[in-house]
Amino acid sequence: MTVVLSQAMSAANNMDNDYARLKELKSSDNASLKFYEWQKPSLTYGYFTNPNEFLITNKFDSARRPTGGGVLFHTLDLAFSLLLPPRFVHANTYENYKSVNEMISKALKEIGLETEFKISTSPNSKFCMATPTIYDLLIEGKKCVGAAQRKTKEGLLHQGTIALRVPGESEKAALKDISLYNEMIKETYPVQVPVLELKQAIERAFLDKYGNS
Repeated sequence: MTVVLSQAMSAANNMDNDYARLKELKSSDNASLKFYEWQKPSLTYGYFTNPNEFLITNKFDSARRPTGGGVLFHTLDLAFSLLLPPRFVHANTYENYKSVNEMISKALKEIGLETEFKISTSPNSKFCMATPTIYDLLIEGKKCVGAAQRKTKEGLLHQGTIALRVPGESEKAALKDISLYNEMIKETYPVQVPVLELKQAIERAFLDKYGNS
């Protein structure tokens, strides 16, 4: 597995970089892990989401993700992407989701956090971290890890998020509807661990799974 040494980018460049790497992925390539770095306070939103319905987006550097899902404030999370060539990709979408989150669960357990899988689907929310869906990771019944994926003939792009804190005043000010803020507060579990420690645990978990292949 390759760990991509990323630099701080705009939200749009981070998303464009992921999509370009997916399109250029070859069947012989290694799995690759990237942790995002952001030039400014940023948010991203799913490919089919219209952020203007509920966000005042000029308060954050914003961009559309090449994957699905709701809105993510990247002031709140550790965000990462995983690129998998076809030999690591399951035909079933849920199996791909579960497989990656099993590694995240292993990493969180290493640093003392026990998670459980959400085992059923839930109604979609405008915010990725507000409503858990099948194979998201939960702590005390609240969502701490979410993701969205895009699968092509070249392979799979998994974009993941781990909540580090609940939204505060800056995120609240970006919302047109305060009830959405209350929803995020109610449903999100912040893991509140040192970011470097978390990154290292995730790297070890994925290296154990994908090795040098």
